[in-house]
Amino acid sequence: AFGRSRTFWFRFYVSWFKAGAYVRVGSFLGRSFTFSQIKSVNLSESTLTIRKLNEQEIVLDLNRFEREDIAKLHSIFSQHVINVAT
Repeated sequence: AFGRSRTFWFRFYVSWFKAGAYVRVGSFLGRSFTFSQIKSVNLSESTLTIRKLNEQEIVLDLNRFEREDIAKLHSIFSQHVINVAT
């Protein structure tokens, strides 16, 4: 019961599965990403920029994340997206 409600309790939350990921960064609503729809991912300092196949660019400000958590999030995307820049 609590496991499924984590997305409502925590302001900073990341979950991933085979086809995509869900990232919530300080807001009530998070963003879900389908890995097959992502063209590229770029990590710069504490900003993760995700460019989708339709050229939509999503910028996630990760200032409140620990360095290790930022590296893990980048690793998750780099395992599933072909074009990853650091």
